[in-house]
Amino acid sequence: MMESTYLVCVKAGPDVFRVPGSTEHPCADCTSPVWVSKASREAAGPDGTVVCIGCAETRLAKEKDPEFQGLTEGQIREILPYIRTEN
Repeated sequence: MMESTYLVCVKAGPDVFRVPGSTEHPCADCTSPVWVSKASREAAGPDGTVVCIGCAETRLAKEKDPEFQGLTEGQIREILPYIRTEN
């Protein structure tokens, strides 16, 4: 059986941070708009399914043994300039 790839994204909104260059895409389940960055889209591949965090939680509750992938180097490069550290 072929495994599915889900790209879990935050819902789009005027007060929600997004990486510059991100585009809005509909959640595959609830159709709410979510932000998808270029590196995230590339990481998910052409068959990756875009879902919001809430819908991802619902899907995960039904999975027996889900596997998670960490951030790719491209995703880290996108967000690194925006991570705040406290000294």
